[in-house]
Amino acid sequence: MAEGIGKMLGFEAFSRGILGADGLPADERAVAICKEHDIDISHHKASTVTEKDLEEAHLVLCMENKHIEYLKQWFPLFAHKVYLLGGFAGIGEIDDPIGCNIDKYRETFEKIMRSIDALKKILEKN
Repeated sequence: MAEGIGKMLGFEAFSRGILGADGLPADERAVAICKEHDIDISHHKASTVTEKDLEEAHLVLCMENKHIEYLKQWFPLFAHKVYLLGGFAGIGEIDDPIGCNIDKYRETFEKIMRSIDALKKILEKN
């Protein structure tokens, strides 16, 4: 969802994970929630973050602190690029809704949207 929202808000964005679930499609609930907002993530496939991804990224936005800790531990050269996405909107961590009902996906979508929009406003000021 975050990649789709980021692109919709004008960012060059890509989504990566840390669990090695390469090739898995986006959850059908995430696809449905994004579709409600005219965002098509139906072709999204999971991929694991690589050193090259971090090298090319200007910012690395994580939904949970455990993701930040993982990236800083395994890729310390890029620690300065890693931030908590929800921190930009003052909401802290954004829990992964995997396995939850569609209402949790909707809530997660809204938190991601608010956070990316807050980041966009910060960047526009600078």
